[in-house]
Amino acid sequence: VNVPSLEERVEDILPLLQHVLALSKQLGATSKFEPSPEFVNELKRREWPGNVGQFRACLLEAFATPLEMLDDIAATDSLGETESRLLWVLDEALDRWGRFRNCNGTIPDAFVVRETILESFGNYRIAAAKLGVGVQQIREALQPRGNVVQPRESHDVG
Repeated sequence: VNVPSLEERVEDILPLLQHVLALSKQLGATSKFEPSPEFVNELKRREWPGNVGQFRACLLEAFATPLEMLDDIAATDSLGETESRLLWVLDEALDRWGRFRNCNGTIPDAFVVRETILESFGNYRIAAAKLGVGVQQIREALQPRGNVVQPRESHDVG
């Protein structure tokens, strides 16, 4: 089965955005954010990860960020303050996807997993959501790989 990439399905971005907004509200987000047509057009211009799970993870991360902390992000000509800040956070999430994460559903790099767990205050479920993987994949990524030197048993000579 050949599933087209998200970039080939631009018309799906708005329904996916609405789905993630509803999901973020279920998860406790208090924002009353309603995307403007200009905001949706900005989203369509972004270079998205290949699959819907990663799109969802990036959006959830953006909606979970306290935007009032980003007081140095000013409104742009076409977008208001909230939308400008949200796009900034979203671009940061997308940049991390592009630099660190594999876009093919494989287990993320252990460094990225540790970094994301720290950003998520030690909560594996939040870290897994940010990475677009399951908690089990988080645990697998943290397992030692390759030839690991085992500690020797101590023998008391008496």
